[in-house]
Amino acid sequence: MRLSRLLLAGCVLLPGPLAAQDGDALRARLGITTVPVTREGGTSPAVSISTPTGYGADGGLAFAGVGFQERTRYTNVRDAAAVVGFGVGDSRRLLGLEVAATTYSLGRRHAPGKVGSVTFKLHRLLPADFAVAAGVENVAHWGDTDAGRSPYAALSRLFVLNDDPRRRFGALVLSAGVGGGRFRSEDDVQAQRHRASPFGSAALFIAEPVTVVADWTGQDLAVGTSFLPFQHVPLVFTPALADLTRRAGDGPRFILGVGYGLRYRTPF
Repeated sequence: MRLSRLLLAGCVLLPGPLAAQDGDALRARLGITTVPVTREGGTSPAVSISTPTGYGADGGLAFAGVGFQERTRYTNVRDAAAVVGFGVGDSRRLLGLEVAATTYSLGRRHAPGKVGSVTFKLHRLLPADFAVAAGVENVAHWGDTDAGRSPYAALSRLFVLNDDPRRRFGALVLSAGVGGGRFRSEDDVQAQRHRASPFGSAALFIAEPVTVVADWTGQDLAVGTSFLPFQHVPLVFTPALADLTRRAGDGPRFILGVGYGLRYRTPF
């Protein structure tokens, strides 16, 4: 599976989408979404591990984070990446735009900022607790990276399971989408077939603020949990296991995302 170029980008001798991990998986694990489950103004735990959802950052929300994986696919090499981003607009009224920049291969081949990419995502909150998004990962990149473009569209829905969704098993978020690039199956990547593949995720809010998440990336399955360890600090930890079904890669791997969200006043 491709958890995104989050933790690798250009560090192994495999075709890009098989070898690399990109910052979009990291962004998914940072809990930067506007899922309306936590208290007003609060930060949600992540609702996917490495795939896009219909949610995104609006104007007034910025985020930063780091990601780590114990080894990259087909190697025993550890790697890490970092991401910073912000939102523009209002997804409740019209559209939100999320912009993020990722730097790859921290502490290994490159200094921070030497290799990276920029990603854009348009998103909209809809009636009946739906959300929709479309974006292109790695629209622009710099340095020695194999981070190719990955266009996608995603739809999410929030299901409230309890009168107070912040209680135990209070809410469920389901997401599904289709995309190219990193979302293609490993067979398609190896055969250089450029066709879209489905992806999706399911996140159950088991307590406030903790989710358990299952994620099909288009290549393989990842399962993990996401939580905020400090009540008044918007710091999100998301440990997970990737490539569990062995449909891609060479066996399960441990991955971790740690992110921080910051709200600020906008001039509009």
